[in-house]
This record gives sequence, structure tokens and C-alpha cells, in this order.
Amino acid sequence: MRSFACPARLAAHAALAIALGACATPVPQGELPQSADGALVERWPISAAMVVAPGVEEARDPNVPDIGKQLRATFAWGLGQRFEAVAASSRSGVAGTFTIAAVRPASGSLEVDVALADQAGHEVDRWTIRGVDWSARKDAGTRIGMLGPNYASAISDASAVLITGLPGRPAVRRWLASHGVDTPADGPVLRTSGASPLPLSRGIALLADPSAKAEREAVAERAQRCLGDRLESTIAPILDDRAARRRLYPWLEPSVAPESAAAMIDFLGEPALRAALTEAGVRLVVLFAGGTAMNVDKGGILCGTVCFGVSWGTRSSSFSAVVFDLNQSTAAESMQAQRSADVYVPALVVPIPMIGATEGPACDELASRIRRIAASSPGG
Repeated sequence: MRSFACPARLAAHAALAIALGACATPVPQGELPQSADGALVERWPISAAMVVAPGVEEARDPNVPDIGKQLRATFAWGLGQRFEAVAASSRSGVAGTFTIAAVRPASGSLEVDVALADQAGHEVDRWTIRGVDWSARKDAGTRIGMLGPNYASAISDASAVLITGLPGRPAVRRWLASHGVDTPADGPVLRTSGASPLPLSRGIALLADPSAKAEREAVAERAQRCLGDRLESTIAPILDDRAARRRLYPWLEPSVAPESAAAMIDFLGEPALRAALTEAGVRLVVLFAGGTAMNVDKGGILCGTVCFGVSWGTRSSSFSAVVFDLNQSTAAESMQAQRSADVYVPALVVPIPMIGATEGPACDELASRIRRIAASSPGG
């Protein structure tokens, strides 16, 4: 029976690819950082220019025609977060000129060559930025359908790498110093909005655990189903992973974000990050991880015209959460919830799986424990 299903599935994927190629799926502008608030980075009191080399704006994937144009707009916006002004061409009065020398899109990700020249046109530095896509799927059919959002994620990530990486490049640091800009040696200096925090913040920022980088979008979606839907009615607002990335841009993009829960909690000590979350009404930050596994490895089923036999095994759900209260100077609290159940698959013509519930009870337990933390904290 499988031999008949695969060609049909491949045919469906091929038809989808042809349709998307004909429609020229665009990069969705709403996914790009310039569609949200400004970036949380220090702005330097000098001006720069940004230009693109010939052919860059024509860069495209077979199904996405406007990658180069969107990259130009996003990089110009990003540099505008760092410099007091960004000109569209080299001219007197700018401290230097950034050039997007080349862009290479492939399978949803990007490589971008960037050069910086001083006022006299002498090259200061040249480097390659890689923008990765963390919304990519392994399934080819889903990947085809996600080309637009994939490139939006990659362009956003590349811009984050550009603006956060400038202070870390020795040649760029020397260039900045020659124009009176001192960059910190011990980490980023982030710009705060200056807005007053809400007096009774009681919401949750629900983020995927940073260690799940390759599967972050899937983990973020599972976190919303597991905890967000259960907490929404009792704790508001819920700031999901995507919204938090935009509010804290560029610090939660895949190539920039801390790589562990401990590093993320430590990074939340940065005043600008805490202020941005508090202004959004957030008091608790929850870093979510985990999933469900099923192993049906006992017994057996024989199938011909009909199926006969029985198989059985187990299904296990294991979730964890690290909860950090922005209003208190206490250590983060870690918790886990696990559930296991038997799986039976009898077959008297066709297999009929009988699966015990595991995810629901595990999520209920985790949500209940987070509610207690919220209720016991000041402002809860």
C-alpha cells in the first residue's frame, strides 16, 4: 500500500512547487523587523551610508523574486538603529560606507558579503554574514510552502548579526574609535525606550528553550498549545515567542540569542531587556522545552488484504519549564512534568491504535505550578 501513497504525495509536492513558482511567493513584510518597534541597541552619534553592489537587488530564489530588495530595506533599517543617520549614497559628512557586496540565497537561508569603507574610500573591513532560518521544516512539501516566511526569518537574522556584530570586529571598533565612539568591552549597551513600566505587570513571556535552536519554531508552537492556551484565561497577557522576538529585537534571533536557559536568564539581567518586557506587561519569563515520544516495539501485525495481530508499547510526554520573575532578584525556578501511558494497536482488518493521554495531563500539571508561582509573587 505504501508504494501507491508515495507517488501521489510526490505529485502533490511537485504541483505545489509549480504553483508557487508561478505565483512568485514574496517575502512577507510583516515578518521583517522594520515592521515592529525599533531595535534595542545603542545608537552611535555618527552618520554612515549604505549602498548595494550591482545585481544584489536582483538576488532571488526560484520561487521568491524580491529577496535582494527586502534585504536592502532591512539592512538599511538595521544600520539606522545603530547610526544617527544612514544615507543612500556616499557623500561628505558620513563616517563611512557599508556596501552589500553580494547575497547568496539557498533553501531559505542567506549568505551576505558586507564591506565597510572609510570617508576616503579605503576599505576598513570585509566579512560574510550568515542569516539562518529557524522556521524551516524537514519535509520538502512544507518547506516549499514556507519559502516566504523562511527568507523573512533569514533576513531578520542576518540584520541582527550585522548590527550586534559591529562592536565585536576589531577593525570596526578602531574605525568607530577614530570618530569618537567607544564601544563596551564587556557586552552590549542596549537602548531603552524611556517608557514607564506598567505598575502591576502580571503576564508571561512564553519562549522556547534556547537550547532547541534547530526546532525552535516547533517547540514554540508546542509551548503555546501546552501552556499558553491553559494560562491565557487566568494570566494575561501571554507574549508568545514570535512577539517576544520582535519586542526584544535583535537579541532573540537564532544567530544572536543565548544558547542555553541559564545564559538566557543571565541575559535578562540586562536592564533594557527587562524594561521592554515589563512595558509589555510581563512579569514571568517561561522557557519551555520537551516533547512526546511513542515506541510501539512489542508484538506484531501482519498485513495482506487485511491486517491481523496486535502491537503494543508506550507513549511518554516530558516537558520542562524554567520560570524567572522579572520583579524579584531571586533565582529562576525549574520544573518538570512527565506522563506515560500504554499504547495498544489491535488489528482485525485494519490497525486501530488505542493511545493513553499523556500530553494533556503533563501540560495541566505544568500550567498549575506556574499559576501558583504567579499567584504567590508580588502583583499576582
